[in-house]
Amino acid sequence: MPETAFDGGILSAETLGRGQNSASAQGTPASGAENPAAINSSNQSSAYTTVFVGNSSNLSKTQVRNIDPLEDNIVQFLSLTSEQGSIFFEPLGRFNQRQPLFSNGPSGDFRNVDFSANAIGLAGSTSLGKRGSIGLSLSYLYSSLGYGTYQSNTLTDFKSDTGDGVRLGFGARYPTGPFLWGLVLNNFPGFLWWQHHSQEILPVTIQIGETWRIYPGFLFSISGETRYYDEGSDRKDYLKIGQEIPLGKTLILRFGTFGTNLNNPEERHLTGGLTFQGSSGAEISYAFDAFQFENEKIKKSYLSLRLPFGESGPESINRGISYH
Repeated sequence: MPETAFDGGILSAETLGRGQNSASAQGTPASGAENPAAINSSNQSSAYTTVFVGNSSNLSKTQVRNIDPLEDNIVQFLSLTSEQGSIFFEPLGRFNQRQPLFSNGPSGDFRNVDFSANAIGLAGSTSLGKRGSIGLSLSYLYSSLGYGTYQSNTLTDFKSDTGDGVRLGFGARYPTGPFLWGLVLNNFPGFLWWQHHSQEILPVTIQIGETWRIYPGFLFSISGETRYYDEGSDRKDYLKIGQEIPLGKTLILRFGTFGTNLNNPEERHLTGGLTFQGSSGAEISYAFDAFQFENEKIKKSYLSLRLPFGESGPESINRGISYH
């Protein structure tokens, strides 16, 4: 399996649009998985989902799917969120690949590998007076793995396995003047126990960032993220930069970039998005992720929908950011 097998998909179009900044940026209904410390920024209970819309590229659909941990799975995230907490479902990985049994063997001799992993989680946060907040998330993981061996295109052997596990996430946010600082730890720790395979440790992710309120409603975010794969023997460092700009009272424009090397088109993502907020508090957000792979340009699109219910407090287009 690829090392990104448990990286998951796009949790929210809002976060993607601002360059995948989630440590210190304003909260979303996906905060239970992105940064649980931001849950209490919600002023109304809501149902929320993020879905994959489609992609455009000259590459084949198979090639594009193979570089996505969810292989373009439609449902990216589901949650029910209130100021007190959140319950969510997050697909972590999908993998279906045909592998030749021998490097120079007949095309009809191959192994078909089918893998899936998901998380069901609970999250909550608490305020630290007027100085910030901290939050925790706890997820139950369940996974399946199947190997089918084919000779002359005929199935000759099939083996399967299932796994169960847990993961813990931690988040913190702390405002100082016009700045909001944030920290997110994911899979800290995270374990998966297979019935017939050895224990698997999920890649630990650490993101630290700050958001600067340049002017009321105008937000600039920057963060650094490190992912530790293969039990820490391999690491990837990301820089994430994004901005939010209000367009009137009901629209927010977002754009950003992230990657391991922002000077290299092969290691850089360009993002953008827009949120429309209705009078009832319902929101629909769109975001795209544009990047390059094997000298070919790829653009993926996502939608997030927030449907509020219950009583709410005062609503603001910048409801997720508090400065003291």
